[in-house]
Amino acid sequence: MILFRPLSILAAGFLFTLALFAVSGNSAKKMTANEAISKWGNQKFENNLFKAGNIAIRAKMASDLVENNQFRGKSVSEVWENLGYHDGHYINDVVPAYILNDDENDVWQLIFLVDENRVVTSAVIYKNCCEK
Repeated sequence: MILFRPLSILAAGFLFTLALFAVSGNSAKKMTANEAISKWGNQKFENNLFKAGNIAIRAKMASDLVENNQFRGKSVSEVWENLGYHDGHYINDVVPAYILNDDENDVWQLIFLVDENRVVTSAVIYKNCCEK
């Protein structure tokens, strides 16, 4: 059992590094807060509205979450508590990822990158998949 703990920590660290490299290494797939405002509008983040809201409401709040990084230093559990369980997917189910639009040819997600301790390091808006 003692052997598996260091291995799981190592695996989590590797996944975090992979996620960070993937997001930071391809700026064409990232969207800035200003670009999000241009695409979806802007609304100050309110956890109850985000949690209960539809994709359009979440998309409007995404720029505020990225710009102000309110969840930096918070645990994944705290993100889920405030935003609801995520509906997107990035790397694995531990990384909170929220779908921001429903255009299957241009899907964007709000992603909360986490470290090996499942603590948020930053929030980014990232294209879900491939260039069409």
